[in-house]
Amino acid sequence: ESESNLKGTYTGHWQVHLTEKGIREAESIREFLSKFSFDKVYSSDLYRALETAEAAFPGCNPEKTPLLRELDVGSLQGRRVDSLSEEELKIKASLGFKGFGGETAEELRTRAKEFLDLVIKSGDETVLAFTHQGILTFALAAALGFDITWQHLVCKNCAILILAHNGTSWRLEGLINRE
Repeated sequence: ESESNLKGTYTGHWQVHLTEKGIREAESIREFLSKFSFDKVYSSDLYRALETAEAAFPGCNPEKTPLLRELDVGSLQGRRVDSLSEEELKIKASLGFKGFGGETAEELRTRAKEFLDLVIKSGDETVLAFTHQGILTFALAAALGFDITWQHLVCKNCAILILAHNGTSWRLEGLINRE
């Protein structure tokens, strides 16, 4: 849980911190992660992902990448989700966040795929990435090759998505939604 989750605001690329509850949520996956060794750890360069990494996997020193950033919501950043005018809701329905200077879902999917391609090219066998709901959702869609809308899959805070690559394709091995 970030400060924006608590306030009900659009976050996007905004630099916000985790709440105390968010830190506890991240700590709750520490035992699970400690059972594995990772060749490489990545994180979004946004504070909330870096704080999650430190709480969930202390001392991991992740490589920061903007590829793992959340969806850019443009000028809606910091606005309450329930504060949009009827006209703004129409713009969002037709153009998505692109209508506010942000990203489209397709642009987010492209970034997610770029990260997956980076992982494959790295040659690292076991990789851990700390990211955000939007990028996690679209990484899954890109890996498995299907179209997705936000309603089809919701990854909650501190969800764990486990993907495996066999040299030619990705396979979903697990999705653990924690709460």
